[in-house]
Amino acid sequence: MAQQLWLLRHGEAEPHDARPDADRRLTDRGREQARMAGRALAALKVQVHLCFTSPKVRARETAVLACETLAVEAIDHAALFAGFDVADAIELLGHAPGRLPGPVTACA
Repeated sequence: MAQQLWLLRHGEAEPHDARPDADRRLTDRGREQARMAGRALAALKVQVHLCFTSPKVRARETAVLACETLAVEAIDHAALFAGFDVADAIELLGHAPGRLPGPVTACA
């Protein structure tokens, strides 16, 4: 199977003026959205082998909650903090060449 990169956007977060941007947390609705995303990927039988997340609080919370259903641990990856581009995507995929047959997920 070809290597895949799935991108998952964070759930609904606190308003921009609630705290510094990197520290904004998920709302109750955002936490449920993250859990639903994990359940949806599991229902689709997507086997996630690695999950990288931005160290921003809302992204990390999303990744952790989505990964509960997928039985995979979220790994902080600084490139996902801001300005993620094609080179960063290729670098993420390079973490698992030839050893993981399924998707890599990134939450930002």
